[in-house]
Amino acid sequence: MFTAKLSEKFDFGSTGRLIVCSALVGVVSGLVAVFLTYAVQFVEEQMVGVYAYAGIQWVSPLEKNDETVPGEEIRSRTGDHVANPFIAPQSQRDSFFGLYEFPRYGVIILLIPAIGGLICGLLVWSFAPEAEGEGIEYLVKSYHHRNGMMRFRSVSVKILATIATIGSGGSAGTGGPSAMIGGGIGSLLARNLKINALERRALLMAGAAGAIGALFQSPFGGALFAAEILYCSTAFEFPILFPCIIASLVGYATGELFSPKFQPLVLPENFTFFHVADVPWILPFTVAGILIGWFYVKLLHEIRNRFFSRIEIPEIFKPALGGLLLGCIALFLSPVRGSGYSYFQPVFDGSLSLNVLLCLIFFKILATSFTISSGGSGGLIAPSLFLGGMFGYAFGLLGQSICSVIGLPGLAPDPAVFMLLGMGAMLGSVGKIPLTATVLVCDMIHSYELLFPILIVNLLQLAVHSPRTTMFREQLTSKEESPVYLGDFSNDLLMRILIGDLKLHRPKPLVIPANTPLTDLMQLLAGSSATIFPVAEEDGSPRGFLFAGDVRSAFQNHGPYKRMIAADLALRQEMVLTQQDDLLNALKTMVRFSTEEIPIASGPEKREILFLLRKEDILRAYHTQLAGYQRSDDPEAV
Repeated sequence: MFTAKLSEKFDFGSTGRLIVCSALVGVVSGLVAVFLTYAVQFVEEQMVGVYAYAGIQWVSPLEKNDETVPGEEIRSRTGDHVANPFIAPQSQRDSFFGLYEFPRYGVIILLIPAIGGLICGLLVWSFAPEAEGEGIEYLVKSYHHRNGMMRFRSVSVKILATIATIGSGGSAGTGGPSAMIGGGIGSLLARNLKINALERRALLMAGAAGAIGALFQSPFGGALFAAEILYCSTAFEFPILFPCIIASLVGYATGELFSPKFQPLVLPENFTFFHVADVPWILPFTVAGILIGWFYVKLLHEIRNRFFSRIEIPEIFKPALGGLLLGCIALFLSPVRGSGYSYFQPVFDGSLSLNVLLCLIFFKILATSFTISSGGSGGLIAPSLFLGGMFGYAFGLLGQSICSVIGLPGLAPDPAVFMLLGMGAMLGSVGKIPLTATVLVCDMIHSYELLFPILIVNLLQLAVHSPRTTMFREQLTSKEESPVYLGDFSNDLLMRILIGDLKLHRPKPLVIPANTPLTDLMQLLAGSSATIFPVAEEDGSPRGFLFAGDVRSAFQNHGPYKRMIAADLALRQEMVLTQQDDLLNALKTMVRFSTEEIPIASGPEKREILFLLRKEDILRAYHTQLAGYQRSDDPEAV
């Protein structure tokens, strides 16, 4: 009696469990995000040693060398050719058609990204094809279409493939892969605890939130990311926000503990965040940003659809081809390699000229498209921030030139301010995550003074952009498109209809013995159209219920030789209704367990299952009853 009363007062069964699980997922996903960052950095450092062994030395982005300041035209020591501003002079030996210099052993710049792409292709297409590409797309797909299910194999493959791709110089970041890996950790925990699909989807996105919170050290940015990323419109997934906040806060704390401070930009103490003279430039800046963002998304998808999808070579070799094409660009513009975070500070300090910035904008888009569209494993968050920053600073320099020509230098925009605006606006508009992008940029500079301007530009670009102008193809335009939601009904009408009033006559569902092996379960599923199966012990007592989708996922994950029986997959949640329950309760049960069918029992003991109530039965009864009310309200029908 005391336990029952305590359970009524404190919801240990669902809310309490979800809070604890979200915190646990936040810790693990945060640790994995930190590990992935360190692993990528380690491989990148080893590649620098390989380049140095071949006689290639890059100019450090922060290096102030009078002969090799990026953006200045300097003459080579071997002739009248223009020297490469991103490669040390002692490494420059040959010229490209007498125009531009590159290292004599520059072929290694082509081979290393290609080898990294080949390793990625072998891992992905041999073990987990869903691990190719950005990572966020599969995360969103798992939420909408797979009830939060994600194979653990895809998590391990994603880690290795990302290290190979970015570590070898791929133009991508670790944000997307970290989100997918964190989501996989949440999905794995939910499956092991055998909780329902509603909580499984929440833990899936909580894992993503924890990873983003740890990676960018943004406690609220990670939570907003999980709630925004699912849709390419202004739709927002509020039900998952609370567990995602918990996971993101815990992930942030984990990242603070085990990784150095993430701050790619250090602002001077006397930095002016926004000036009245910058206001007139907001509109042309927004228009130009819309065009750049549209071109970015268009090229990203066109290279995938019209080149890599049509080229007739095995999928395993396509990331290698993407790496080779990336190397052709990196031969002359090394900043297109990797995430680009190391170039944020030099650009902010004015170390790159307008011509170099414009080249970097175009070729970074091209390099990112080659890396991601070919199937390479990497994220699009970092390249989007890089492009937005380069575009914003270039816009500021161009505005200063215009004001200088017309003799009004006092109206010139501040390039550094527009660099920050560009970072937030680009990521927010092409990723459809305006709130996330705004908070992430503010956390990167450790100041929220630009929150309002960044959000305004974000929303202006978002209002003009088509919902389909998004980097992530699996995003949906509204909640009505998501299989997660079953639709809106009149609650009063559904409450008046009892399940017993439907007079359904169907055969009893197949009862599966609790000790049935996994291989036999697959054979039973093949011969039945049902999605739920009661599981009973040898004495006939109910053990739980089995979802057909969970059986198929277990078979894909573990194979036919795994010693798994029906009892291992049976859910213990109470989802059985009786004929005395109304259709509103039935519909809520379907939404809670994300299923199209629920079992109906004969009596209060719920030991004998009479039939399975389907969603279509509820729809048919609802529309029949609704039509009856409409006819009775029609004066001509009386």
